[in-house]
Amino acid sequence: MPIGSRYGDYNEGDAMVGYNFGDYSLSLQAQNITDETVITSCLARGDCFYGQRRAISANLRYNF
Repeated sequence: MPIGSRYGDYNEGDAMVGYNFGDYSLSLQAQNITDETVITSCLARGDCFYGQRRAISANLRYNF
């Protein structure tokens, strides 16, 4: 892609939900919910880099 090219517009959504119960807490996170494929940057020599794909993670914590 030539330098200065426009790669297109996109929207990327992230979300997090959490719940505390007693000494435990549970949370769920999601990044790039729509799983959009995006180019985050390109070098002058033509190497382009893609953004993170959809990622989902959960945490369970115990407080003592």
